[in-house]
Amino acid sequence: MIKLERQFLKDMCFLAKNDSDVIYIDLEAKTAELFDSPNAESISIEKYVPILNSLASDLARESNGYLKGLHFSEYDCSFSLTFKAFHYNSIVWDKVKGFLLKSIVTPIVVSILTTLLTILLTSLSQPTPQ
Repeated sequence: MIKLERQFLKDMCFLAKNDSDVIYIDLEAKTAELFDSPNAESISIEKYVPILNSLASDLARESNGYLKGLHFSEYDCSFSLTFKAFHYNSIVWDKVKGFLLKSIVTPIVVSILTTLLTILLTSLSQPTPQ
């Protein structure tokens, strides 16, 4: 995920409180707000408008899965955020922990066990002095 996509998700998570909230983007006013919500807070999305279509489409792609129910028209856009969008940091941290465990910790443990086993077998195979 590129920095602009991550910033877009953070801004949208600021608006929506759960995955049932629908976010409505007015492309003419360049604002985003919750759909059908009185007293809804609105944020400016001016920096995303030039590439909003490709940005949202990439985030909604099944392999990414950050947006659902994406609808585009000439003047507006609407979508909901998924669980994955709300918990992005936790998911990334779990992937990093898994990588560290598989790529660093496991080889170190295997190396130590192999060394200890080699030392033990070598000491057992040598005759004892009399």
